[in-house]
Amino acid sequence: MSDESKIKIELPKEHEFRFDVPQNSTISLKQQLVEGTAEYFGTELALGVAYQFDNEKGAIFTWYPGCVLELVGNCKHYISSETMMKEYLNIHNILQQNRTTALNEKKRGPRVMMVGPTDAGKSTLSRILCNWAARRGSQTIFVDVDVGQGSITIPGMVAAQEMTQPTPIGRVEYTASNPLSYFYGAVTPSENIPLYKNQVENLARDIDARCDDNEGAVRSSGLIVNTCGWVEGPGYQLILHAIDTFKCDILLVIGHPQVYEDLNRTYGSRGVNVIQLPRSSGVSKRDQGYRRKARTEKIKHYFHGLSEDLTPHTVTLDFKDVVILKVTPSTQKGTRLMEITPSGEVTHCILGVTYHATSMENVLSNNLAGFLYVSEVNVEKQKITFSSPSPGPFPSSYLLMNSLRWLK
Repeated sequence: MSDESKIKIELPKEHEFRFDVPQNSTISLKQQLVEGTAEYFGTELALGVAYQFDNEKGAIFTWYPGCVLELVGNCKHYISSETMMKEYLNIHNILQQNRTTALNEKKRGPRVMMVGPTDAGKSTLSRILCNWAARRGSQTIFVDVDVGQGSITIPGMVAAQEMTQPTPIGRVEYTASNPLSYFYGAVTPSENIPLYKNQVENLARDIDARCDDNEGAVRSSGLIVNTCGWVEGPGYQLILHAIDTFKCDILLVIGHPQVYEDLNRTYGSRGVNVIQLPRSSGVSKRDQGYRRKARTEKIKHYFHGLSEDLTPHTVTLDFKDVVILKVTPSTQKGTRLMEITPSGEVTHCILGVTYHATSMENVLSNNLAGFLYVSEVNVEKQKITFSSPSPGPFPSSYLLMNSLRWLK
């Protein structure tokens, strides 16, 4: 990177440095001055440390008195004073007050849900609020039911993660430790609404149990729930279901006045605080091609690491050693599991492996241990070959399948 351009960026107080790193390019950003601070979506930059970014759209914000950044590499970038950070900080301060009260009174902390259309900035605000809370010593549980994105595990799952520290900045390996995750196996809730609702309920059940078992920081820190951008028709009904299931008492509605009015009419009289926020000018529109590539990259990083320096383990088993259960919609029971014989249909599928599943009846209600990629099916020899991130036997012989695939 020594042959690339190096520029100094003087960032005034309460401004954002926004950048867009194109595909197959890398930049380095470093905060130079001792005075002042800067942060990346709520995580503070360390002084003098160079952070690497590639194929990423991001923003670095500074409070008083401003800061100086050093940029090495080429990317689109600009400085903006149009930022929502003050409004976000006000919300954070309210949440911290609620957490303190909950801790003192041994009650559940605030349960916050992000609601809004696609590309409204829900994931960004979730990350900022979680990181700020972690910096204050809270242990907020981040809940992601946006199956199209996969902020905690790979796409296609509903998951939750206790945030004990801010998320790392830039191109670094970050793996959620001990997440709660449940198999859905598709990237849109519309593919199987009964299954989606069932897995959201399973996730909420385990979160409630974890909070009830911990009367300290976990219970009082509350939840930050990120939802998908489907806010009309059946999608709106799924939002209502999620609000009730997670027992949310604060709704942050971003960039959709009509949804705000509808939710305020429904929940405002029930003691739920419904807050309307405009869409941040820094939020970028992402087309379907960008989303597909982002999902593919997320799955690739799971098996090969962020720097693609990891080699997954190859495991070949007899057909009789595994039970592949395909999730299918059912008009009678909502969702059913159908045992299938491995065939070419299974090749390139991403399968979910659960912990300690003992029967078909309870496999969907079990927390996921991880994922497998089906690289080859040999019908003649009755052999199936998987790529696995870890060696050794699988936690369960029951493997869950839906429509999620990875075409390398």
